[in-house]
Amino acid sequence: MELNDLTIIGKLGFGDIIKGWIPIRLNPDFLDYFERISHLFVIFTDHRVRYVTVKNAKIIKGKHYLKLVEPEIMLEIEKQTNLQAAIDQEIITELTSDEYYDPIGMKVMNNNMLFGEIIDWFSNNAQDVFVVKDNSDNELLIPDVDVYVQDIDYENRIIYTKNIEQLLNL
Repeated sequence: MELNDLTIIGKLGFGDIIKGWIPIRLNPDFLDYFERISHLFVIFTDHRVRYVTVKNAKIIKGKHYLKLVEPEIMLEIEKQTNLQAAIDQEIITELTSDEYYDPIGMKVMNNNMLFGEIIDWFSNNAQDVFVVKDNSDNELLIPDVDVYVQDIDYENRIIYTKNIEQLLNL
């Protein structure tokens, strides 16, 4: 398995470990599946990758925490920040059963015309944000909210937008 076969589901190492519980900041797409994650890959800032087993998952004071089976990983996580937590595509399929999709490469239509293509996306902890390269090679950030995204055709890989003129004028 290659590193690019993994999907980042969140970040570790940004808060205090509480009695063996590690805080994880999840991408919104995976919040509903948090308690069903049984294994994950921890990607360290020096590009080392560790496959770990999740012993338990719970929410403490509104924040997500994991307890791992491997005790030695705790020392490494404690000393670092901004570690990535990832799972492979096979686990995503098991967890989400068609609900997860990768928007990179999807066409973006606006006013029934091809506006551009999604080249990247990220979560700002409120919603997903699409990075769109338009027909003039300019990049535009389009939040995945009802104000700007009218419909998503998963089968044909097209996102229909509206009101993006407002974003162009920012």
